[in-house]
Amino acid sequence: MAAAIGLTAVMGFGLAACSSDGTSAGGGSTSAAGEGTGSLNGDGKTIVMFMPSTATIYQSDEAASVKAEAEKLGYEVKIFENKTDQTEQDQQVQQFIATGEVPAAFVWWPSNSQAGINSSRLLSQIAPVFQVNQSVLPEGEDYITAYAGVRAYGIGETAGEMLKAAREDALAAGKQLHSEEGNLIEITFPAGYQSGIDRHDGMLAATEDEPFDLLASEPTAAGFDSQAAFDIASQVIPKFSSEGIDFVFAQNLSMAAGVVTALEQNGLTPGEDVWVIAGNDAGDKTPLKNGKVYSAVIQSPVVEGKLIIQTVAKYLASGEVTDEVVNLELEPAEPELTADPPAKTTYMPNPPIRLADIDGFEFWGLGYEQLGSQ
Repeated sequence: MAAAIGLTAVMGFGLAACSSDGTSAGGGSTSAAGEGTGSLNGDGKTIVMFMPSTATIYQSDEAASVKAEAEKLGYEVKIFENKTDQTEQDQQVQQFIATGEVPAAFVWWPSNSQAGINSSRLLSQIAPVFQVNQSVLPEGEDYITAYAGVRAYGIGETAGEMLKAAREDALAAGKQLHSEEGNLIEITFPAGYQSGIDRHDGMLAATEDEPFDLLASEPTAAGFDSQAAFDIASQVIPKFSSEGIDFVFAQNLSMAAGVVTALEQNGLTPGEDVWVIAGNDAGDKTPLKNGKVYSAVIQSPVVEGKLIIQTVAKYLASGEVTDEVVNLELEPAEPELTADPPAKTTYMPNPPIRLADIDGFEFWGLGYEQLGSQ
C-alpha cells in the first residue's frame, strides 16, 4: 500500500444555487440519509481520502487545501495516495477496510471512475462517500452521497470556445490554415482517465457547429505533466508535419508547456505557426504569460479542496443532501459557510483565462497566483 499520510485538516462555503442549465434554482427536494449533528465542527472526527499521488502539482495543492479546510472545521484527515493506478487504489481500499476503522466520511478521487465503482460501493457500506474531481458515472451513483468539484466536461466546452476564438484571431492575424477548418491535434490525459474523456467530449460538443479537422487525439503514456506531453507530442508533431498543424489542444497547461517545447524543437513557433490552447491551468503559468499558449481554463485545486471538505461538513451537520445540481458563480469573496444540506452535485466555476485577464482576477478572496497549481 502506498504510504498513508495522516493529515489534520477543515472550513466553509455558501452556494450560488443554479440548476444544471444555469438558471436560478430554489431549495430542491432533500434526500434523507441520517441524523445530522447540527454543527459544522467536526470535533476531531476523521475523514479518509483516497486520491492520486501528490507528486503532481494539482493534486499536491488540493491535498494541502483539504488539510487547511479540514483543520478549520475540526476534522482529522487521512490521505491514501496512489500512482494513478486503480488496481493500487482498490488494494488500498481493501487494506483500509480490513483495519475495521469507521471514519465520519470518505472523500473519493478514483483513478478510473468506471473501474473504481466497486471500491466506492464497499466504502459506502461503512460511511458516506463524497466524490471529487472525477465525474460520477450513472452505474456508481447509488454509492456516492454527493459530488463537489470540477465539471470536466465544462472545461472541455470552455477550451472548445477558446479554440474557436483562437482560430478567429489567427485568421485576423493573417495565418493561412492548412485546411478549411484548421488542422487540430489533441493531447489528452492517460487513456481511461474520466476527466480526460469528459474534456474531449466537451471540446467536441463546443466545436460541433464550427468544427476543426481533428488529425489525432493522443493520450500521454502516463502522467499529466509537461514531460508526459512532450514525449507524445514529439512523436505526433513529425507524423503530421506534411499535412500541417494549425492548433493543438492540451488538456492542461502543464501539458501545453510540453507541447510548446516539442513544437519549438520541430522548428514551429507557438502563437504564429501553431496556436496552443490549454485545458485547466495546472502547472507553470509562464507559457500563458508569454503568449506561447493562447488560453487556459481556471480550475483551482485550492477551491476544489475547500469545496469538497465543506460539502462533507454540511452533510454531516444536516444529515441530508438536496436533489440539485448547483453551479457556483465566480464570486470575488468567499460566501459564508452554513449548515444547510449540500446539493447532490456542486460544480465550481471554470472560466477561461488569458494574459490580459490575469491582473485583477479574484475568486473567493484569492488572486490568480493564489489559486494553486503554480
